[in-house]
Amino acid sequence: MDIVSSKKPPFRLCTKPPNRVRREQFKLFGPHCLDSYKLGHADQYTPGTEFIFSNFTARSSKYLNLPEKWDDNKVVQYGVSATLKEIVAIWDESFFTQPLEHCLARYQLRVPAFNGAEKPEDVSVERLTALHNLGYLPIRVKAIKEGRRVNIGVPLFTVVNTHADFGWITNSLETHLSNESWKGIAVATVAHCYRQILEDYAEKTGAPKDFVQWQGHCFADRGMSGMMDAAKNCSPHSVSFYGTDSVSAFDFLDFFYKGKETFLGGSVNATEHSVMCLDGEDLEFETIKRIISEVHDTGVVSFVADSWDFWQVITDFMPRLRDVIVARKFNSIGLSKVVVRPDSGDPADIICGTVKTIKSLDYAGMVDMFGIPPYEGEMQVEHKGKYYTLIPGDEPIFIEFKPTPEQKGAIACLYEIFGGSTTDKGYKMLWERVGLIYGDSITLARAEDILSRLMDKGFASSNVVLGIGSYTYQYLTRDSIGAAMKATYGVVNGVGHEMVKNPKTDSGVKKSAKGLPMVTREEKGDYHLQDQTDWAGEEKGELQLILEDGNFYNETSIAEIREELWPTAVAA
Repeated sequence: MDIVSSKKPPFRLCTKPPNRVRREQFKLFGPHCLDSYKLGHADQYTPGTEFIFSNFTARSSKYLNLPEKWDDNKVVQYGVSATLKEIVAIWDESFFTQPLEHCLARYQLRVPAFNGAEKPEDVSVERLTALHNLGYLPIRVKAIKEGRRVNIGVPLFTVVNTHADFGWITNSLETHLSNESWKGIAVATVAHCYRQILEDYAEKTGAPKDFVQWQGHCFADRGMSGMMDAAKNCSPHSVSFYGTDSVSAFDFLDFFYKGKETFLGGSVNATEHSVMCLDGEDLEFETIKRIISEVHDTGVVSFVADSWDFWQVITDFMPRLRDVIVARKFNSIGLSKVVVRPDSGDPADIICGTVKTIKSLDYAGMVDMFGIPPYEGEMQVEHKGKYYTLIPGDEPIFIEFKPTPEQKGAIACLYEIFGGSTTDKGYKMLWERVGLIYGDSITLARAEDILSRLMDKGFASSNVVLGIGSYTYQYLTRDSIGAAMKATYGVVNGVGHEMVKNPKTDSGVKKSAKGLPMVTREEKGDYHLQDQTDWAGEEKGELQLILEDGNFYNETSIAEIREELWPTAVAA
């Protein structure tokens, strides 16, 4: 070992106890967990305002970027129960259980920077004092059942205050209700779309349907906005899939959705680049062999294969590892599989190869398929496992050539090495002891491209697992589903007032419901909004009571949510 690599890091033994972050620093929410302009709304409401009724609605999926085929103008209802429990807990911990004087002093210190008060004592605290004395959030929330797919423009939940002295509280909570609600709905909707795509290609290629629940795997944890975001907003993935690397999402589901009562899913043993690179490129083969034969000699193990030369791993290392793979033991549920993980490059090209697959050697058909003008130039194509250079002309010429591994793609290479089986629809499946997972910057469009190109090459969709990461689940905003909470009804001095927002400068997306809503559901599952109803109508329909005056009702579980969304899914 050389001198440089043998040096020890210049660390010193720490003799001081660590500084602990005081718990009080996590109690900074409550009354000022809002957009600052809401601080003045209580005074701005018409004198005598007693009740404000609002609804939270996904108004558009325009920026969710779902493939047109799968965009039916619906979102998946998810997360409202957890959000409400979080909000109630935060208010209890940061406000209702704290000394009133402490709460008021903190509020008066914070507010002047936002509402123009010259000094803290100028900030009115009468309403806040009354709320503290009441001891709970006086609101009622009704929501469509979680796991249902709800039409755009139909309220997902409604909020109204339950005490006439606190009409201001409803929309004061909008900021918190919105920023904790929209993302879970968006992620659940995108995950559902992935599942639809995978189900579709499994049907087309005869792949095992029960594998689909493991085929979409959540890799998003490290790319989310902190651990609380990861725990909460990786959990919607688990509504549609079992496969996930997000451990904290299971904790979230245990706590809020009775996760202990059902099978949640899981992952497999897997390496990362720090493991693969530690002994250097010259010992990469030995590292792989040690991990799959000694460290993890049973069950499923995945190793990252592109630290240096991915194609050397596929075409050189994997054939040499065949006997090792055969010797690995099956675990208690009959699994023994080595999974290769490429982690860079164009995913469809890495998996499927760079050469276009054609269904026939008919040149006219190729012109229609690829839009190739006659006589444009040479191109390479693949047909029934053979590769040709096409020289166009009045009588096009096909010259067979031997492709490189890159041109064939990883799945075709693995199939040549290990063989496999054929589905009842005639598509090839890799030997069950080897597999491939790709998880770098997968999108819905890339997922469909990969699966369609595999199918064109004669391979079943189940030959690959897709790691769905933050490139998918973090590239979202509130505008992805047009989420908004708007007031539509108020009561002033005992008189009801219908409200509606309908800007002439808008295309119609921002038009709100009017008055009190009733939500109905057709037998086929479509939801409809009937607004301008009365209180009796508002009590009916699909919106069920979730929260009232700090008490929770109609609580649901992850098992029930899955059953709503995937009623015909194969049980674990």
